[in-house]
Amino acid sequence: KLRRVYDESLEVAQDLQRSDAPMYRLETIDFGRRMAVEKQIEQTETAPQPNAVFDESSNFLIYSTLLGIKVLNLHTNKVSRILGKVEGNDRFLKIALYQGDRSNKRVRKMPLAAANANESKEPLIDPTLLCCAFKKHRIYLFSRREPEEPEDVTKG
Repeated sequence: KLRRVYDESLEVAQDLQRSDAPMYRLETIDFGRRMAVEKQIEQTETAPQPNAVFDESSNFLIYSTLLGIKVLNLHTNKVSRILGKVEGNDRFLKIALYQGDRSNKRVRKMPLAAANANESKEPLIDPTLLCCAFKKHRIYLFSRREPEEPEDVTKG
């Protein structure tokens, strides 16, 4: 049985852009660029279709849109955050979520110092979202952790 339908059409994106909701708004020039990329995707027959993934708790649905990658709380039916919104005109299409290997009980954890809002003594689990963007030959990683600075800046 169909429970919900989320409309991510271009018309809805344009309506959100005109709304007063800052979470869904982009700078006018950025929105125009993203609309152009979206139309280019529609015209490209070989463009991969966006996918969606659930987190391991099945509380969140994560999927790519024109605005970025939406993290939707299925219990409250609200978007909890949008990732990649400030990444220029990159249009993320394929995403995968890594939340650690529970079978080995080895989960990458975030250091307590980096978890500013964490009141408990336990480090937060740090999931990583792997993404590919339209016409880009790179992999994007979204995480709560800040990247470590290499000791030798001449090495990548």
